[in-house]
Formats: sequence, structure tokens, C-alpha cells
Amino acid sequence: MHYIRLRSSLCSFFFRASMLITGDEFTRACIFQLEHVPSLHEKEWFNRAKPSRAQESRELELSMVRTSVVSSLCSVTKEWDENISYVQLCQRIESFTGIEPRYMGLSFEFDDGKKLQVPESMNPHPFRNYPHVSTILVEDLNENSVVNQLQNVNGTESDFRISDEEYAKRTDSVLQWKMRNHYGRFNPDLRRSLESYRQLQQERIDTLQIDQRCSVESEGQAERRGWLRFIGTITGLSDQDIWCGVEFDDPVGKNDGSFKGRSYFGPVKLNHGGFVKPLTVRTGPEFLPRIKDDQSEDEI
Repeated sequence: MHYIRLRSSLCSFFFRASMLITGDEFTRACIFQLEHVPSLHEKEWFNRAKPSRAQESRELELSMVRTSVVSSLCSVTKEWDENISYVQLCQRIESFTGIEPRYMGLSFEFDDGKKLQVPESMNPHPFRNYPHVSTILVEDLNENSVVNQLQNVNGTESDFRISDEEYAKRTDSVLQWKMRNHYGRFNPDLRRSLESYRQLQQERIDTLQIDQRCSVESEGQAERRGWLRFIGTITGLSDQDIWCGVEFDDPVGKNDGSFKGRSYFGPVKLNHGGFVKPLTVRTGPEFLPRIKDDQSEDEI
């Protein structure tokens, strides 16, 4: 009789076998031994094989690559899956630089300061080929793009001027990129939200009366009372934003009725003036000055 060591993915053990054992007998013996492996051995093996949470977190961290992305329009820090393809990388970069992948020139800068221009025909997984990338430099290869024209130091002053109509017709502008990606004011959900807000704002303005007592209730602040002195736009701010100028009873404002040197009402005492959104204002004779804590209605 001889001892034979049997190894598998789950266990390793010895069993006795005769030198004359046949192939079928050997197979049956192995199956028998595997079927009778003590469950404790399996549990110990699985516990050893299963990575801890710390190991899993470490593996996840190792699979991500953190780099800076620098272009003419932005400089940001991003995290990438090390398995990301070249095409996916360019698409992600386009979302915040506005440079189309077909006009995109990428260069890698490494931890040691060395740089490498990334060829389009490279392995589909750039971060696998080139570890220790610290910065991705993005160049706009479209000579006719607005950014490149603005950076043309050899151009004259007239090269930098373009009418709103001509700019709107360009297909390679930041404006067109925003429109294609429904960014900012071109986001239909945002437009609907703004339209709804402005409708509510106009409805509130229709109920307000200038030179009447008012109450101001802003989020996160106690109620403030005073006189409504102004309704309109403020120079230097959006011409679509309407503001209410209030003369407060107490020094709970931020100015004297002026903004950036221009007076809109008053002047009033310092910090007794302020400009607030119409939706925070109500007018009516019921908004009398509040009685101070040290005053009593029973004494005069």
C-alpha cells in the first residue's frame, strides 16, 4: 500500500491506494474522498480564499486611476476605471471640455514628469499600457474652433470679434456643444422649471404694492418687516431677475437702498435696506412694526 496525495481547488489530502489500483478504481476513490471532505475543511478554505472587506476595498482602489485633466477651457481632477478604453476615455473628456473626439489630441504626463503623446491606434486600454499617469493634457486640433482662434496670438484685434448671429451659426462653438448636450439653459427640464418659477414670481408681484407695509420671509431667517420701496431689475444682474427693495424697521438688511453705487430707493439708515426675491415678500396693513421685548402694551 502507498499513500497518494490528492490536490483539488477545495482541498489537499492523502489516501491509501494499492500499487495495482486501476484507473476506474482510482477515479472512484477520488470521488469518494471528495464527497467525504469534512465541511470544516471547506469552511476554512473558503474563509482563507474569500478576500476581506479591506482587501476588496484595496482591490477597488487599485482598479481606479486618478488624474488631472487639463485643456484650454478647464482643469479638473477625475477618476477612471483602469480598464476604460481609448474611445470611452475621449467621450468622457468631451463631456466637460467640449472638444470632439475626432479633434482631440491626448498626451499623458507621468509621476516622474515625463510626457507621452497618446496615439489613437494604441491598445484599447491606455491606463493598462501606461501606469502612473498623473495628468491628461487635451489639445483641440480643430484650427477653426473658437478657442483656437482666441488663442491665436498672431491675429489682429479684428480676428477676435464675431457677431452673435455668426457665432450662433458655427457648428464648432461652445454654444453648439451646449445645445447638443442640453446643457445649462438648453436643458428642457431646467427651462420648464424656470418658466414655472417666473410665472409664480409674476403672480406674486401682481399682489404687491409699493410704499406699503411688508413682511419678508426668507428661508433660514426669521420674519423681517418694513416698507416695500422698489420693484424692478438691478443693473449688473440678469435683466430677467426681478427684485424687491425693502426698507426694514430694524438693521437686518445689507445696504442703504443702493447696489454697487447706484441708489434704487432711500437712502435709508445703514443695514436698513435690502433687495429680496418677490416670492419672499407680502404686503398689507397687518404687517405692523414688531413690539420690542423691552416694551409693553400696558405702559406708555
